[in-house]
Amino acid sequence: MTFGQRLHAERRRRHVTQDELAEVLNTTKQSIYKYERGIVENIPFDKLHKLADYPGVSPIYLMGWSDDPDAPVASAVPAAEEEPIDETPDEPIDDLPDKVRNEMKQMSTRRYPLLGEVACGQPIYAEEDHETYVRVTVGRPQKLDFCLTAKGDSMVNARIFDGDTLFVRAQPLVEDGEIAVVLIDDEATVKRVWYDRENGILTLIPENPAYKTMRYMGEDLNRIRILGKVIAVQYLVK
Repeated sequence: MTFGQRLHAERRRRHVTQDELAEVLNTTKQSIYKYERGIVENIPFDKLHKLADYPGVSPIYLMGWSDDPDAPVASAVPAAEEEPIDETPDEPIDDLPDKVRNEMKQMSTRRYPLLGEVACGQPIYAEEDHETYVRVTVGRPQKLDFCLTAKGDSMVNARIFDGDTLFVRAQPLVEDGEIAVVLIDDEATVKRVWYDRENGILTLIPENPAYKTMRYMGEDLNRIRILGKVIAVQYLVK
């Protein structure tokens, strides 16, 4: 199903009229009609934010990232593959303190798909490569979905350097001040995100004074899509 078909089906299932949804999104009934009919293929960034605050309507489901109509914003694609840890400890595990032994038993190795490069500078195109995986040994489970290789130096003050591996949780919205992977047209970049709802201004902030802050408003918000929140960084050893 397309975005418009999902929006139409969920609106009808929840007995919400086009007028009611238009009021929530601060738009017109005609715009809702265009979204549902596919005349406008994707909902603007500012409208998606308002939709996420509307009870009972899941933007994750509407974007096609989940088959669950009630999926929360923080959920997205299926979890990374998990397999038992392969490493054998240098000393017998039974001889270790209880706390350490229990932590080791809970550890596992997970595989996260590497989806190409993402710009820490000017946006670059990120090609998806589902054949490449990054293996990481973890203790406490974390909801991570994919990883990208950082390219450039615009986020160095956030300790994200060229060649580092970024682990991302797929979600279409992030909180103000969080670092996210953002798609601008067909190009991906990593920036700190702020959204001024009152004035409808999305700001993408680099963590390097050599780079300019990027601001989007009005029709330009239609070009923006947040792919996910950066949860962890694996530093490149040089």
